[in-house]
Amino acid sequence: MPFQVDNLSSSEDASAFMASLFAENPIGVGFDPEEWLVRLRAGTPEKELLERKVHEPVSPIRGAISQYLA
Repeated sequence: MPFQVDNLSSSEDASAFMASLFAENPIGVGFDPEEWLVRLRAGTPEKELLERKVHEPVSPIRGAISQYLA
């Protein structure tokens, strides 16, 4: 299920994100919603869950789509 949320505080932050991590991986990363719910209920700040980090795995759909983009 695709999931997208705006979580940047300014247009400058959004532009910087689009030029960096988004440019490297526009499809997004995989995540386990049950794990996120456990972490959220344990007190992990929402902002921490929404911050994309480069070490997170690339979504499997990226590989499926990339064959059509070449």
